[in-house]
Amino acid sequence: KQHPHAVCVLHTHMPHATALCCLEDMELKMINQNCLRFYDEVAYDTDYKGLVLGTVEGDRMARAMGSHRVLMHRNHGVITTGDSVAEAFDELYYLERCAQ
Repeated sequence: KQHPHAVCVLHTHMPHATALCCLEDMELKMINQNCLRFYDEVAYDTDYKGLVLGTVEGDRMARAMGSHRVLMHRNHGVITTGDSVAEAFDELYYLERCAQ
């Protein structure tokens, strides 16, 4: 409800993106063409508290994500959003490529 592109929301623990989330500086660096598609589209949740079992944590994560298409959870994994399943999956695919 709070996100403009949340028609589809995907959450995964892909190995490279998750490893990036476990680094002290988990910032996705803009170092190649694949990464540039995420310029100003990634939010970072450095206060991730575990499983979302209620609306309070979900609302907190939505605020942390703002209008960005990607949310990286410290020591956990990533969330991507899209206006369709295909768009959200495309974000996941290229995010994992960037994290490699």
